[in-house]
Amino acid sequence: IGLHHVHHLSAKIPNYNLIVLNNIKTISTGLSSTLKEFTANGGSILVFPSPIGDMESYTNYFSLLGDVNLFSGKDTSATTVSTVNLEHEMLADVFEKVPENIDLPRVNFHYSTAIRTRSVMETLLTLQNGDVFLSRYHCGNGYLYVCASPLGDTYSNFPKHALFVPLLYKIALYSQ
Repeated sequence: IGLHHVHHLSAKIPNYNLIVLNNIKTISTGLSSTLKEFTANGGSILVFPSPIGDMESYTNYFSLLGDVNLFSGKDTSATTVSTVNLEHEMLADVFEKVPENIDLPRVNFHYSTAIRTRSVMETLLTLQNGDVFLSRYHCGNGYLYVCASPLGDTYSNFPKHALFVPLLYKIALYSQ
C-alpha cells in the first residue's frame, strides 16, 4: 500500500493474505496494532521503507512484533548484494544452476540493522558489508519481510533485477 491508502486499510485487512508497505513515512500506533493483529492471524507483510521515514515509528512497529531487528541508520555507500541464501525455502528453487559470475542487485542506499540478541531473523539476501538486505521473521501465525532499501532506481536496482519477481512470487505464495 502507498501512503494514501493507509487510512482505508483497517476495513479491508481481513480480505488480504499479503500487505506490501511501500514508502510509508510514518507507521502510526493504530496502523502498527492493526498490522500486528494481521500477522497474528496468519497474514504476511512486506516492508519497503521510506527513504525519509520516521525511524522511531518503524522502531515502535518492529518492537511491537517482538524480536524483530531494528533499523539503526542510513548507509548511502554504493554496494551490492553478495550472498543469496539458496538453502532457504524461499530461494531454494529460484535458480536451476547458479551462474558463476552472477550479477546481483546493486544498492546505493539502505538502512543498516541493529541485530537483537533474541532475533528470529531469517536472512534471505546479504550485502557485501555484511548488512542484511532482505529478511524474514515469523510473527504470530504470519510473516514479516523487511527489505533494507526503498523501492526506486535511486536506491537500488533490485526492483528491475531478475531476483525481484521470483522473490515476490514466493512471498505471495507463502502468504496463502
